[in-house]
Amino acid sequence: MRFDFAGDQNRDGGCGCIVFALVMFVSCGVLGVAFVLVHLHQIKVAVGVTVAVFSAAVLAREGLRRLPARRRSAATAKGALPTPLASIEPGLASVAGLVGFTEQPRNAPLGAPHCVFYRVLVSRFDQPEEILFESRSADAITLEDGAGAKVVVQLDGATWRMTRFHRRDTGLDPSGEVAQFLAERGVAVSGPTAVRVEWIAPHELVFVRGVAKRIGDDSPGDYRTTHEAHFEMAAAPDHPLTISIEPIV
Repeated sequence: MRFDFAGDQNRDGGCGCIVFALVMFVSCGVLGVAFVLVHLHQIKVAVGVTVAVFSAAVLAREGLRRLPARRRSAATAKGALPTPLASIEPGLASVAGLVGFTEQPRNAPLGAPHCVFYRVLVSRFDQPEEILFESRSADAITLEDGAGAKVVVQLDGATWRMTRFHRRDTGLDPSGEVAQFLAERGVAVSGPTAVRVEWIAPHELVFVRGVAKRIGDDSPGDYRTTHEAHFEMAAAPDHPLTISIEPIV
């Protein structure tokens, strides 16, 4: 009778290698989980910083892309690029952020596109600079960068630079939609009337220049949540508030 000792040794060695590999794999997995749990705060901070830097880079690139080449070089030379929302400090600042980041689109009046904010200006047809009536869908808009940083912009007294708008007038409105819109809001005008609807589309990049101030306290020792802390911009007597869908130079 003959015994194959070499074959038995090979089988035992193969089983031993598999068991060793499984032990090493499980050990590495346990060590990896333990490392993540121990350094969870640092990992969250690193991920947050990475997302904030990426968002700021995207917003800055989008702002530069909208500028014509000549204005882009001038803005870069003057340091007029918007400040990332995550880096804003109290005082005069130029910022850019996405509006309607977490809002649902709404219907705009008089056939204007779906939006997250609209502003209606009524004037005489032959005197468009003389505003007879003004209304808007909200008293504030919120700029966000997608990484948690936000700035609430109060709209009272703001100067708007909206190069894109939807125009209607009573002279070219056989259905009487403009007249009905004005009547519903108690606006009585005599003679031909022009209506201008300005809007901000969902996730649209909006540029704002004005004075920023901190609202709330996001210090680590504060008992309140960090959601109560944000920056706000509003019109001031010595520093106007300017809002635009194009870079402000």
